[in-house]
Amino acid sequence: MIYGDADWNKLYILTNEDVVNGACLILNKVIMRSLAEKFGHGFMVVPSSIHETLLVNEEFDNEERADELKEIISRVNCTLRKEDILSNNLYYWDMERDELRMV
Repeated sequence: MIYGDADWNKLYILTNEDVVNGACLILNKVIMRSLAEKFGHGFMVVPSSIHETLLVNEEFDNEERADELKEIISRVNCTLRKEDILSNNLYYWDMERDELRMV
């Protein structure tokens, strides 16, 4: 399940129908390929929690932007219960390589 604001097509939430343990969908290559095709390029994957991930519809081409997103991850993780933290890292779905990689 993907939630996004049609007027602001930069940020999406990826989760499952139950919004429980939905972050595992980032491992589903069919879903990730489909999103990359929809966006027309790779995209940033921000681990929000084990329940959902944020997808930022922009290519990885700016270290400063990556640092901003990493800071957001760090701040959000400080507010979560330890067992709900997915990762402290930023990821990128590389459309050309057809893989999820750590930034």
